[in-house]
Amino acid sequence: MKPRRLLVHAALVLSVVQAQAQTATSVRDEYANAVSAAQSPTAFGPDLFGESVNLKDGVTVFSTTDVAGRTQSGLPLAVTRTLGVNAADTDKYVNPEVDGELFGNWKLDVPVIHGTFDERTGWVVASNTPASRCSSGYTPPGVPSAFSNWQITYLPEQYWHGNEISIPGHGKYPLLALPADRPRPDDGQTYVGTTRGDWRVSCVPTLKNGSGEGFKVSLPDGTKYTFDWMSSRKVAALKDKHCKVAYYNEYNVANWSWSYWTFGPNDPSDPNDPNGHWRLNRMDGGALSGGSREVNFCREEIVVNRREYSLHATKVEDRFGNTVTYDYDPANPRRLRAITASDGNAITLAYGTNGKVSSVVHNGRTWRYEYGGTDGTALTSVTLPDNSRWTFQYGDLYTMLHPDNQHILWADCEPHVPGQATADVTIGHPTGAVGVFSFRSMMHGTDRTPGGCYQPDPDKPQVAELSELVMVYKTASLTSKQISGPGLSPSSWTYAYFPKWSWNATGYVDDCSFAAANCDSTVTTEVTAPDGTVTRSTFGNDYWHNAGQLLKVETLSGGSVVQSVTNTYLASATGQPFPDAVGIDPNVRNNRLVTEKNRPLSASVISRDGDQFSRSVQSFDAYARPVRVVKSNSLGYSHEDVTEYYDNLPLWVLGQVRRQYVPSTDVNASNSAGSVIVSETEFNAQALPVKNYAFGRLQQALTYTAAGLLATVADGNGNVTTLLDHYRGLPRIVVFPATPESPSGSSVSAEIDANGWIRAVSDETGAKTCYSYDAMGRTTGIVYPSETQNGVCDASRWTPVTQAIEQIPVEEHGLAAGHWRVQRTEGNHHVNTYLDAQWRPVLEESLDATDPVGTVSQTVKRYDAMGRLDFTSFAQRGVGSYLDALPGNRTRFDALGRTIRTESDNELDASQPLVTTTQYLGGLRTRTTDARGTTTLTAYLAWDEPLYDLPVSIQMPEGKTIAIDRHPKFGWPRALTQRSADDALHETRRYVYDGNAQLCKTIEPETGVTVMGYDAAGNLNWSASGLPAAFADSTTCQQAEAWNAGRRVVRSYDARNRLLTLAFPDGQGDQTWTYTPAGLPARATASNASNGAGAVSTTYAYNRRGLLVAETLAWNGNPAGWTIGYDYDALGHLASQSYPTGLSIAYAPNALGQPTRAGSFASDARYYPNGALQQFNYGNGLV
Repeated sequence: MKPRRLLVHAALVLSVVQAQAQTATSVRDEYANAVSAAQSPTAFGPDLFGESVNLKDGVTVFSTTDVAGRTQSGLPLAVTRTLGVNAADTDKYVNPEVDGELFGNWKLDVPVIHGTFDERTGWVVASNTPASRCSSGYTPPGVPSAFSNWQITYLPEQYWHGNEISIPGHGKYPLLALPADRPRPDDGQTYVGTTRGDWRVSCVPTLKNGSGEGFKVSLPDGTKYTFDWMSSRKVAALKDKHCKVAYYNEYNVANWSWSYWTFGPNDPSDPNDPNGHWRLNRMDGGALSGGSREVNFCREEIVVNRREYSLHATKVEDRFGNTVTYDYDPANPRRLRAITASDGNAITLAYGTNGKVSSVVHNGRTWRYEYGGTDGTALTSVTLPDNSRWTFQYGDLYTMLHPDNQHILWADCEPHVPGQATADVTIGHPTGAVGVFSFRSMMHGTDRTPGGCYQPDPDKPQVAELSELVMVYKTASLTSKQISGPGLSPSSWTYAYFPKWSWNATGYVDDCSFAAANCDSTVTTEVTAPDGTVTRSTFGNDYWHNAGQLLKVETLSGGSVVQSVTNTYLASATGQPFPDAVGIDPNVRNNRLVTEKNRPLSASVISRDGDQFSRSVQSFDAYARPVRVVKSNSLGYSHEDVTEYYDNLPLWVLGQVRRQYVPSTDVNASNSAGSVIVSETEFNAQALPVKNYAFGRLQQALTYTAAGLLATVADGNGNVTTLLDHYRGLPRIVVFPATPESPSGSSVSAEIDANGWIRAVSDETGAKTCYSYDAMGRTTGIVYPSETQNGVCDASRWTPVTQAIEQIPVEEHGLAAGHWRVQRTEGNHHVNTYLDAQWRPVLEESLDATDPVGTVSQTVKRYDAMGRLDFTSFAQRGVGSYLDALPGNRTRFDALGRTIRTESDNELDASQPLVTTTQYLGGLRTRTTDARGTTTLTAYLAWDEPLYDLPVSIQMPEGKTIAIDRHPKFGWPRALTQRSADDALHETRRYVYDGNAQLCKTIEPETGVTVMGYDAAGNLNWSASGLPAAFADSTTCQQAEAWNAGRRVVRSYDARNRLLTLAFPDGQGDQTWTYTPAGLPARATASNASNGAGAVSTTYAYNRRGLLVAETLAWNGNPAGWTIGYDYDALGHLASQSYPTGLSIAYAPNALGQPTRAGSFASDARYYPNGALQQFNYGNGLV
């Protein structure tokens, strides 16, 4: 008996058994998943440079997390840097060397609240207690001019732009005042602030390094951020221009110049007259005469010297008391020195003489940072612990973004960008990819912007007086992105913007009745992808009604729209259960529609192939969350979902789903007076899920440690799996429930290092497998269990695996220098995977090092311009370059990413590949034409999205049709009917479901009716087959009647949900199963009589790697049984089999596991690259 047959048999048996409780299984599998993920690099998509683009105006932010540590709690422990390419934000600091970002021109992304204030006052508010910057409102006072000759008070909106909260991973929002009627944490604290996203803000009475109040921000997941560390830096001053009207003698206008005319009447060098009189004097003392004309004399001065004040978070705490703390340098308050989790995991930062971060260290691994540029403050490279590098070049970015180049010229009150400066940012990725991002200075704006422009002197069109709110702003907009690198075909994306702006014709009033109001205006941006597909995004541009809202996304191919997605937002909160605004924005210059207003998405419609698929929100709750949603389409399908949320106000944990149900239906009928509860969750006092239900059946019961970590998982039968000794968030021990072979419960364990990397895993028997890693956490070695010592991994029996993932400095197989290669070696078994600059495999080869020419198998993969796998070669030998013309399979896609054509090269005629095409038709149908020219037409069921995974009718090439009646609300099949072309023959199979949405009955034309029942864990408990027509009711399960029909087959399971017994009505063929502590089948016994007579058992034995070493078949007449033995070579390949007769057959496998002989019966077996047998010699010498 071959081992493969055993594995297939076991798979068939285990397929009958429902999986153990999912969470428990996934926790154990997390060991295997973590180990597996570390063995090969994760491929990157086209956004590998971390760019995030606002498609409305092209503002781009690059974000890269260099270091991320795993914590016990899951709280973030990371060093992330961001580069914002934005004219309004970049290079605004007076002294970049002192006040610039900690990564030069890149920002250290940490939790912070910041605002810009007068440096004379600091961060104060307009209150009798100015340092009560949290509890006494957020608005600073008006301040006098710093230019003492001008007796003017500057209002806060002139020098202050509001306060902003930024929390990595959660976003950044303006700080708003919290109205008294809004919900807030019910924890006894006073909450005064809020943001979008339902953040709530309370006050910290004192700072760690200064005076006045700080802030505490509660996120709606129960996490609290304490902002109590103050720093500041000098930013660009506020300047003002004072213009006065004077008169000059028009007869002497030819002589006018600053050297000839000056101000008076007092000191001629002082243009400021304390008496308020401004006039022109002749420098030679001559008098003004004749007629006169007006002229504006202007002077610009610094009126408010400003600093950006920041309150940094020093502590992050979850609702279980786990923390992450931030340690700042008292001598240099902006410098972060360390981030430390409460489990001891820490990241430290060091600084160079330029005040910038020079290195970051985490668990002995170091990231190094280098700077350049004219002032030495531009980040030029980041060297990772494996010596791979990020590199950066900024072109003319500094010049383009310099404050001196940010002016907008106004001519006749129309804005203009002088010169439209451009700049390229070039980023080299550690994978070898290079991204070139091109930017251009552009103006963007809003329509119906409150305010206006006044031109005081018609003769001077470039002199304009503007309102506080300006209809345009200037920024650096992304215009193109190009990606190249080893193994990549250069790909390019282009961005085209069509901005608009205008003043509001009705000033500061929203009045759409005005004829020229132009309400609800829009702007568009078009992105052209490397394959020529154009994505056109339409944004709202009306300052009052829709500014910034994404209204439509269209996909164009060849100039035609192939899909559009249209979004609709609530225009008003009138009649809704939620308030009109999330809070009150103290910054009067902000657009309150953007910062304050609750305008949730109410509907979305996808139009494709002439069909419409819609999602419409029928009702919201008090937090503007969708409650009742209708999903429907033009095909006639409709589905309504109702969601109930769980909100824990004391902990401020919002938005967890308590219950989801579908009204007016049941599991079998389309319409019903009742409802079907699809899912339901119960929560404990810490807002953790403790019971999960699906369609009314308990799936899991969960408990937790005091730190919020999963402690136990019980399935529906109450069988408990226990998770112990957590480290870095992973349990080091998993104890399974008691079973017959393990009365105290078996366990698996893991050794986890400070990085959260799994160093060893021991199974239930103590067999230990060990793992090693490189500096980036990628697997470098696997050592298998010792066969002689329990709890030891060594090379005494099994050959270890060594693996290197490294960048190659020379060209290989057509891949330019700088590509990466994964080289895995297990004895003579070598596997090489060559990666392109996005870490996608382009050439995979395996070979036996003792016979590389005769055993090598190579497969080439290629990708289209959008990164989709579009070519896989047949297994080859002798591939010189991955670009070689090779036979294989090709795939083509349409503009929506759907497969439209597959080609497979034909070994009989290379000029005639085997082609299959797919057409996408209206009515959510597909027409597939195969290589023989025959077609299959398939129609599908869907609701709010055009998906192709639920067929409802299939027209086969021979004329046969298959109709699948699906539940219109859930999609599961209720009946399947096959008809001949002339409908003379037709048969129907029907399917019935119980109240827990489990299949409880099948009605078959050939075999009659089968009724099924399940235990509380979802295991198939019993079934009765071959029942007569009396059981053919397709609306009920009839389980009680079927149980008593005398045809039931009963199953039982152990506490780990493995099959224990299988009992037939007549006792013939009854089975019992036992298992090893590791969960492998130990014995399977089949009885051929109800009294146990004629029992036949098969016993299985395994080595420490879980490989079958013996199976013994025994029966009453031969209790000693017959044994088949299996032996393996050091690579774990089957080396020989021994039979009860004493016959032993040696396979002499090569390093790939392919047998090269079968004892004396066959030898010198050789294989094609695809693994198929090529030739062998019979024992008599015949080839």
